[in-house]
Amino acid sequence: HAFKIGDENNAQEYTLLTSGSLMSSVSWGVGDDGSPLIPPISQTTAYSMGAVKQYDALAAIGATGMVDMEKLSQWITESKLDPNDPANAALLHMIKSVSGTDAYGKSVKLPSYFRLEQLQQEFNFATDDEIAESKRFKLIELRQKEVAEFRNYTQIPIKEKEIPADVFLEYEKKKKAEEELAVGDDKDPHRAAVARFLGKVREQVMARFRAAQHQYTWLDVVAEEPVPNITLLSANLLKLAEPRRPLKPTRKERKVVTAQSLGQADVKVLVNIERAFDIPVRKESLTLTELTTAITVRPFVECVFQRNTKQTSVGEGPNPNWSEELCMSFKAPNNDYSSTSLQTCKDLLYVNLFDEVVVDMLDDDRQRATNVHQRLERKWLGSLKIPFSTVYFQGQIEGNFRLEAPPILLGYQRAGPLSAATTVPSPYGGAPSKVESDSTYLQLFITIEPALSTPDPVKEKFDTTEDEKLLNFADVFADGIQKKHPKREIITTVMDINAKSVFVTRYFKPLKPPDEVLNMESNPLKQAEAIARFVSLIPSVSDSVEFPGMCDIWSTCDQFLQMLQGDEEEHAVLLCNYFLHIGKKTWLLVGSAIPEGATTYVLTKENDTTFLIWNASTGEHYPQYDNFCPFKSVGCLINKDNIWANIQPNDEPYRVDFDVSKSSMWRPLFSKGYSNPNLTSVQVDELRYYPTDKGYVAELTDKIEKKLREKLMEWRPRHITRFNRYCTQIFRNLLRKLELQKGKVTIEEHRAELDQVLGSYTMCGFPLNLTYTEMLPIIDTVYSTGVHVNESPDVEFALAVHIHPYPNNILSVWIYIAAVTRKR
Repeated sequence: HAFKIGDENNAQEYTLLTSGSLMSSVSWGVGDDGSPLIPPISQTTAYSMGAVKQYDALAAIGATGMVDMEKLSQWITESKLDPNDPANAALLHMIKSVSGTDAYGKSVKLPSYFRLEQLQQEFNFATDDEIAESKRFKLIELRQKEVAEFRNYTQIPIKEKEIPADVFLEYEKKKKAEEELAVGDDKDPHRAAVARFLGKVREQVMARFRAAQHQYTWLDVVAEEPVPNITLLSANLLKLAEPRRPLKPTRKERKVVTAQSLGQADVKVLVNIERAFDIPVRKESLTLTELTTAITVRPFVECVFQRNTKQTSVGEGPNPNWSEELCMSFKAPNNDYSSTSLQTCKDLLYVNLFDEVVVDMLDDDRQRATNVHQRLERKWLGSLKIPFSTVYFQGQIEGNFRLEAPPILLGYQRAGPLSAATTVPSPYGGAPSKVESDSTYLQLFITIEPALSTPDPVKEKFDTTEDEKLLNFADVFADGIQKKHPKREIITTVMDINAKSVFVTRYFKPLKPPDEVLNMESNPLKQAEAIARFVSLIPSVSDSVEFPGMCDIWSTCDQFLQMLQGDEEEHAVLLCNYFLHIGKKTWLLVGSAIPEGATTYVLTKENDTTFLIWNASTGEHYPQYDNFCPFKSVGCLINKDNIWANIQPNDEPYRVDFDVSKSSMWRPLFSKGYSNPNLTSVQVDELRYYPTDKGYVAELTDKIEKKLREKLMEWRPRHITRFNRYCTQIFRNLLRKLELQKGKVTIEEHRAELDQVLGSYTMCGFPLNLTYTEMLPIIDTVYSTGVHVNESPDVEFALAVHIHPYPNNILSVWIYIAAVTRKR
C-alpha cells in the first residue's frame, strides 16, 4: 500500500512491500500399527524381484499359497494392497466368497483404507459443521439453486461478518409457513401426499430447465442492431408519402422496458372500466306478489390488487357507462423485475361489482324537513378474478368479461333479457349480441405500464420416444402455418410429467365417467352438462405458476384425477375423452380466450348446423355464434385421428366454418402425403374411481363453517356479530336442493322456500359454489363479497355450509351467507 508522509509541499510517498518465506513438508501417512501407508511400487519402476513381490501375490507366496486364505489375507495386509483398485478385484472376490473365513475356519480381515483419500481429513480447511453454519456459503448455495429471494443477489461479501444477520429471515419465515401449510389440518392425507409429489416433480423439472437456461449461444450474449440497407431505407421513405388519417389512428407498439431499468413503484396495472350489461336491480319487497315492483340500482366497480383498493364512481341503472381508469401499483416478488421472477407472481386482480344502498336512519319523521341521517351500505353483485400472470404474458387483455355471480341474489332480480331494440355491441365486431338473462358482463381493458419484457419461449428439445421422422414432419407443418398466420396457436407435441416430448394425438381416448355422473341425466345435453360440471369441480392451477419459465406440462387423465389439480389442458382433455365415451363428435379446440390467453376449450358437434364451445374449467358452454363467448381465436382442432390447422381468413368462432372436410379452410397434418401412423394412446384403458369418505366430508363441513364464523367475527372487530340459527337450518336445506339442481333454480322457487323467513326478516345474501383445495381460497372468496361490511346495530348473519362428495375426493362446496335484519 502506498501513503505519503510530510506536509503538502514536502510530502514523500512510501510503498510497503510484503515479503517472507513459505516452508512446507510432505510425508506419508501412518497407519494404526505405525507402518507408513506407502503404495506399492509402480510397475514401470519394478526391476527387482523384491519390488515385484510387493504387488504380485503369485510371486510372493507361490501358487500353493493362493488357495490358503490365511496366507493370502496376510500378504494383502503386509503389501498394503489397495482394495479399490480394479486390478485387485479378483483377489478380493476370492476372499469375500468364503464369508470372512479361510479354509481352516480362521477369520479373514480385509483392509479398509482407500489411499486416494488417505489424508482427506488433514486437508479439510473447514469442518462440515462450520460449512453448514457459514452464512456466506449458504448464501452462495441458495443463489446457485436460484431460490427466488436470492436469485439476483449480487456482490456477496467476502467476509462472514459483513453479511447482514437478518439476510435469511424472510426466507426462513416463508419456508416455515409453507411447511405449516403442507401439514395443516385442512388438507386430507391424499391432498397432502399430492402436494409433496408435485413438489418433487417441480424440483426435478426445474433443475432440468435451469441447466438448459445456462447454455448460451453467441446470439444470446451479443445483441447487434441490423445494418441499414436500401430495403429498410426505402420502406421508411414510403411512409412519408402515406396519407394521414387523423380520424383513424393506429395503435403503436410500446417500448419494452427491461428489469434493470425498473424499480419499486415504477410499474402500474391499469384497469379501464368501460361499461356493464344487465346488472340485477333491487327489489323493494321480497314477496312473490310484488315481482314487478322494482327500483333502480346504483352500481360501482372496486378493484383490489396487492392489498390496494380503488373504485369507480357510482353509476345508475342496470347498464351503466363509467369509462374510468383505475391505476393499481405493483410490487414484484422480492423486488425482482426479471421475467423469471415476474412469471412466478401468484397475485390476483379482484374486480368486484357492488350496489351502493342509502339507508335512512332517521327515526322521527317530524325531523325529515330539517335533518338528514343516512348510512351507505354496499351489496355484492358479482366478481371477477384475473391472475397477474395472465396480464403479464399477454401484455393487455380486453373484452366483455362474464362476472362470477351466485345463482340467487336475495333482494335483487334481473331486469330481463335485453330487447331486440336494445342491442349490445361486440368489441370484436360482428353482429350485436343479446345477453343471457342470468349473466352480467363487464367491458374491461387491462394492461401493464410500462410494458414488461416476457420470457422467451423454451427452445430446448426434450427426450422423446417418438419417431424422428414424424416429429420433423410435424415441425415443418407447424412452421408453415405460423409463417402465414403467426398469431394462431398450433400444437403438435407436448411435454408429459416425465419431461418427455409426446405427440398430442396420443392424449385422446374414450374414457368412462363415474356412474354417478353418467346416470344423473337422461337427456343428451343435460348429461353432457352434468359431465362438464364434474370436470369443472377439479381445481384449476396454472402451469406458469407451478412450473415457472417452462412450457405446459400435460398429465394424463388418471394422473389428473390423482393430483386433483391441473390447468386448462388437463380439464379439456378429460372432458373431451368423456364426451367421446358418450358418442359425441368432439375436438380439442386450441386458440386464445379472455382472460386466459393461449388456452384449450372443447368443441362438440350437436347436429349438422350446431356447434357448442365448452369451457372445461368452468363447465359452461356457448353457442358458436355467441359474441360473448370468451373463446376469441381458433388456431387448430385436435382429436385422436388428426390435427387440423385453421387456414381461413378469420379466426373468430362466429366467423369460422368448423367443417374440417373442407381442405380450403382446414389443413390436416395427416393426409395422402403422410398417412396416419395410428399412434397408441398414453391414456389408461379404464379410469379407476373410488368413493369419497363421508366421515371426512362431514368433518370438513363443520370445520369450514366454524372457520367462517370465526373469520366473520374477526372481520368485524368494532361490532358484535350475532348468528341466526333458524335461517341457518333453512339455508342447509336450500343448499342440498341447489346441488341436486346444479344451481339452476328459478328465483321464484327460491323465494317460495324462504317465504316463512321473509315475512319476519329483511334479507340480503347469496349461495356460493366453489371447488375445494384448501381453506384459504374459500375464506378469500367470502371476504371479497364484503357481506361482513354491515354496520347496522341489529344485523344478524346466517351461514350454512354443505359439501356434496363426488368420487375420487372431488368436492362441491356450497356456502350460503346472508345478512338478515328483523322487520319492525
